[in-house]
Amino acid sequence: MKTTLTSKGQLTLPKKVREALGLRPGDELLVELEEGRVVLIPRRRYRAADLDRLIPRAKKPFPGFAREEETAFKTRAKKEPR
Repeated sequence: MKTTLTSKGQLTLPKKVREALGLRPGDELLVELEEGRVVLIPRRRYRAADLDRLIPRAKKPFPGFAREEETAFKTRAKKEPR
């Protein structure tokens, strides 16, 4: 595939590349130089709907900070000598 650099230093990524990488308008790319080559790395941004799918659900709901502190206090009390 071929693309041409404009006078403003811009280039167009071929459609096949954009589709293969799932790139959409507004997506950011990191630009790195490696041994005389330009490497473009998509910077992934996730929507809330994507994050919900990527982060596993907790098995039990969070009991709250008060309950969490109480549990930690009881655990410490059992471990510490009197």
